[in-house]
Amino acid sequence: MLNESRLYFAYGSNLNHRQMAERCPKAKPVSVLRLDGWRLVFKRGADIVRDEGAFVLGALYGITLEDEAALDVHEGYPVTYTQHAVLDEEGRERFFFYKKAANTLRMPRGEYLETIRAGYRDWGLDLASLDAAMAYMAANARSARMEGGR
Repeated sequence: MLNESRLYFAYGSNLNHRQMAERCPKAKPVSVLRLDGWRLVFKRGADIVRDEGAFVLGALYGITLEDEAALDVHEGYPVTYTQHAVLDEEGRERFFFYKKAANTLRMPRGEYLETIRAGYRDWGLDLASLDAAMAYMAANARSARMEGGR
């Protein structure tokens, strides 16, 4: 029987081990990953956008097709988020992530940001990277004031 699974790159609230375990009980943490050529932004929810001079810290999970279906529901796929596959040199999928369909930068709510911070701590990621994303947002978002939190 084929092992039907995919590698999923988490960069936002799904970095949080507790949240991911609730959403995808069969997901297996694999490794930390730095994705060059992308920038972490917020469009209320976390998103990443192309930026050749930037990078995004995140993590890979091995997920089952059942986990993927659950993530699709939580992420609002295909309306709120779409899936983006990262391919190797031979055109095979290395991993995928969800990318937000909206274009307007909007500051995240405080509780949501704290869930992401906890995820950064869970994976041992450098919080300075998340702080840099928030500084970028403060300079570029429509409303630089965070709603519902610190």
